[in-house]
Amino acid sequence: MSSRNSTDSNNLREGAFEVYKIDSIDNFYLVYAKKDGWGYKILSEKSNVKQCKKLVSLNEKFDFKLRSAKEVTVGAGDSIRNVYLFNVSCLVYNDTTEICIEHKEGLIAGLFIADNIKGLCLQNEK
Repeated sequence: MSSRNSTDSNNLREGAFEVYKIDSIDNFYLVYAKKDGWGYKILSEKSNVKQCKKLVSLNEKFDFKLRSAKEVTVGAGDSIRNVYLFNVSCLVYNDTTEICIEHKEGLIAGLFIADNIKGLCLQNEK
């Protein structure tokens, strides 16, 4: 298996990721981070956090615990589906929010969820 294909697995990815872009769409933040030459598009649902000890911010490194967005378990009535069209891969949440990765974005390993961020707040920091 090539190194590019190995990034498509659903294994947990951990370590220091450098945040280089933060964006948003509908009810989600999109955090773009890089590690070991790969980019990661991290989805985080917008949320009000009462006490945030560490805010995710640009040009800083964070120890994210990532898993593939394909593994996400959602609540009753929610749905997530993957859409693949030629060189575009998308995740659609509740048939209303479509988040895609296009080849023009460079070496993006995929769409991920960080188990340790809520909104833009890093959780359980030691």
